[in-house]
Amino acid sequence: MLINTKSQFGHRFFFEAFVILLCPVPYWDCIITLRGINPTLTNFVPVYYLLSDFILALMFIRVIFLFRASINYSIFMDIYSKKLCKSYGFTANVRFALKCFVRSNPGMTVFVLLISSVLIAAYLIRIFELPYAVAIGSK
Repeated sequence: MLINTKSQFGHRFFFEAFVILLCPVPYWDCIITLRGINPTLTNFVPVYYLLSDFILALMFIRVIFLFRASINYSIFMDIYSKKLCKSYGFTANVRFALKCFVRSNPGMTVFVLLISSVLIAAYLIRIFELPYAVAIGSK
């Protein structure tokens, strides 16, 4: 038996490991200063963000792993489904599973995707909007 000399850990593995291990360190934070446009005046104002705000925003990438796990462990991605799809000449992948979810239960699939994306987008906007609102004086 030959040993594969190519590394088993590619760049995708290290990216996923980084995302899973990413979390804010308690009591260690730094201030990041960015320039924001003041809508009442035509000048720039300094907007102060914390590093933990950016780390919290990056932590929402973990939701992608949750969706991927729920799709990978569904009935449309088991061994029988993959064998059946292979016999018809195509592969059972994530795109196929999402199409099957939409076909079998369209309302719930669209509802879950819509609500989760809207909630995540709303929270991300809130994270970055608050320091900007304080900087321009509207809060």
